[in-house]
Amino acid sequence: PAPTPLPPCPGAQQRFEVQIITDNYPGETTWTLTDKCESNGVILSDGSYDSTNTLFSTMSACVNDGQYEFKINDSYGDGVCCSYGAGSYLVKF
Repeated sequence: PAPTPLPPCPGAQQRFEVQIITDNYPGETTWTLTDKCESNGVILSDGSYDSTNTLFSTMSACVNDGQYEFKINDSYGDGVCCSYGAGSYLVKF
């Protein structure tokens, strides 16, 4: 079955969505989405996944217009692509 669509955001808010495809070492991958304009700090974060080469696409939040910073980290330092799997990420706003 098709995934259930997300409900609309209230008022003038927009939806941030983060999709992660893990590499062969998913436990090394973490990420954060931080509000840089207000003192809200980290809005979304996830990581240290346990499934290799898997799409994780259910992370989203409704946010106001502003400036946001997305940081993805690979704790080993070899990245999420290409020598050790086809990991990737997509951030939508």
